Amino acid sequence: MRHKKKTFLWKLIAGILWVGVFSTASNASLIVLNSDRGVEARGLAEFWEDCSPLPGDPLQPCFIMEMRGNEVVSTNPTGPFNASVNGWAGEQAVQDSAISSLELSGSLLADTTSVDSIANSWFEVEFQVDAATPFSLSSVYDPNYPEGSFERGAFVSFSFLPFCTSPFDVCNTSGVLQPGTYVFRASLVGSGSHNYSNAATLDFSLVLVPEPSTALLMGLGLLGLVATSRCS
Repeated sequence: MRHKKKTFLWKLIAGILWVGVFSTASNASLIVLNSDRGVEARGLAEFWEDCSPLPGDPLQPCFIMEMRGNEVVSTNPTGPFNASVNGWAGEQAVQDSAISSLELSGSLLADTTSVDSIANSWFEVEFQVDAATPFSLSSVYDPNYPEGSFERGAFVSFSFLPFCTSPFDVCNTSGVLQPGTYVFRASLVGSGSHNYSNAATLDFSLVLVPEPSTALLMGLGLLGLVATSRCS
């Protein structure tokens, strides 16, 4: 009889812990409303071209200067986004990001190679939470400019109000998201102002941290009582 009571008690504790873990995971949820992710790299193209008005006319060479390159924008509001593009003169923009119900994360790179170049990598998500949820935000920006120089090939743009208030610097913080709508922005904006390759990088992670539910705490408490009674 005593063995049956112990077996029932262990099953009860296991059930409470299972319900607690499940309810803890389901309470923390990030509801994505809108997202905008993409990369762009362009460089100044200089070349000669025949500008004759009609076929067969005498050759009329003209010198062309225009920005040429590539752009890729994510078509999925959530999930992973991996893209890399190059401009005319070797400019590069890269993004490896992900959006889920528990985390926003990304690794961005922008490399401007000359005075006349553009390299942008941007990440923006508007989301909603329905319950007060703790979060943790970490970010690292490396401008990667040559020693002794203060020129940057790509500047960081970072925003997560009301927790991060400086738009031109990264932010590392934690707190509690109250029920409502939030907008998270992180990007590298490169506009060439130098004559060297400069691959700036930005890494970030915004993670929801679920709080233990009442059922989980109750199960852990019962488990502690059983362990104490066995030792006494």
